[in-house]
Amino acid sequence: MPGPVPSYVALFGLAGGSPPPPPPGPGSPPADARAVPGAALPGFFTPGDPGLPLTIPVPPAPVVPFFAAGSEPDLADFTRLIYDNFWFLSQRVVFRGRQAGAGQSMLIASPLKIDTIDEDPFNGWSGSPNWYWTAPYNGWYQITLTGFAATLSAGGALFLVVSGGAVGGGASYGVAQQNVQTAHGQGSSGTFWLYLLGGQDVVQASVQYDGSAGAPMTSVTAGQQSGMEICWAAL
Repeated sequence: MPGPVPSYVALFGLAGGSPPPPPPGPGSPPADARAVPGAALPGFFTPGDPGLPLTIPVPPAPVVPFFAAGSEPDLADFTRLIYDNFWFLSQRVVFRGRQAGAGQSMLIASPLKIDTIDEDPFNGWSGSPNWYWTAPYNGWYQITLTGFAATLSAGGALFLVVSGGAVGGGASYGVAQQNVQTAHGQGSSGTFWLYLLGGQDVVQASVQYDGSAGAPMTSVTAGQQSGMEICWAAL
């Protein structure tokens, strides 16, 4: 997994409060840069801002195909070098999954246990105990999280967190915060963009809650289930 999933406190600060300002230092962007797409800092982002990090990992140099003189046409090479790549670029949704079997506590900062896979054409999903999806190719991916709670107490807050990067490393980002005004089932959603290295970087989802009462569970009611959708966006 990308590393321990941090609680909402490390990402949002106190429930209902304002996100912490970016740390000062040489080269730090101005405070208002947080609302500019492509210039936001990792952490909490203004709703609607894709929150692109300031730096992205450098992808490895592509392997140059080599065909020995006199070699015959190989269908496997054509499939691997041309067909598979163009087919991937023509697809959009590369993963869609949700939690439909059993809910889990939202008081614990742990990966969302997605147990029902609706789309995974590249077989990137790894269930228990990992609960993450591995990117098949280098590129930008749009990750949309949806979180539903069966019942929430008034005065608390629902948080959605996406973690992405290398297994055992990576970083976590808050993508949504929903304050609870009245006691009832609650849902929220948020979108985030990540640059992932194919065959190496993974993505996890987390649904968390902060409140003074109750121990809320994620909902598994049809039409009100927590889940994650990942779309390929660009090279």
